[in-house]
Amino acid sequence: TGHAHMLPAEVYEADGTRMLLLREPALLVHEEHGALTVPPGWWEPRLQREFVPSSRPVSRARFD
Repeated sequence: TGHAHMLPAEVYEADGTRMLLLREPALLVHEEHGALTVPPGWWEPRLQREFVPSSRPVSRARFD
């Protein structure tokens, strides 16, 4: 959507893996929903894509 989540964290990268370290609870902020509190610890950010259903109709078996 072009919007980004924002989380104040320390960022570490090694061997192509990015990890975030929160030393205390922090707010995860996004323009499209309310802020979420994230507990302290190590976190691995992952990309999530929005689901777009197929435009083709799905065949369904009929049992009469």
